[in-house]
Amino acid sequence: MEQNSLRQSEVANMILRAVTSDKPDFRSIVGKDAAMSLETRRNMSEGEFKNLIKKQLNLGY
Repeated sequence: MEQNSLRQSEVANMILRAVTSDKPDFRSIVGKDAAMSLETRRNMSEGEFKNLIKKQLNLGY
């Protein structure tokens, strides 16, 4: 999990680009984890994705 974690500089650079751009993209994906999560979400129903997240976070409700 740590190998896919974001460096603070990556997030800061994305924010800087958003606030200084003439046409900012406010839905930018930053980091491998975010990209993988979005791809997984696209391939599952809402319920399946919620259950996956609950399982990953050890939430039993």
